[in-house]
Amino acid sequence: MIGFLIGLACGAGELYLLTLLTRAVQKERAGAIPLIVLAKLALLAAAFVPVIVFARNELLWCGVGVTATLIVGAFVVNWKNRRSGEGDQ
Repeated sequence: MIGFLIGLACGAGELYLLTLLTRAVQKERAGAIPLIVLAKLALLAAAFVPVIVFARNELLWCGVGVTATLIVGAFVVNWKNRRSGEGDQ
């Protein structure tokens, strides 16, 4: 269960960084893009390495937590943006 909770926390951070990355790409901020990508990789490593070292049998649940948070979070962010009118161009 601890792997799943770590995955949920990592997924939330990944979703936040993903929204920052998409905004940086849309606004053509080339300097910020590599930094955000490196932060995403570091966050993913910070979540998976402790699970691999200390709770290897929870690795699958960590991955499930990350992907579930990213999928559900993307739908929530999209729904929120559409309701507030940010998605209209």
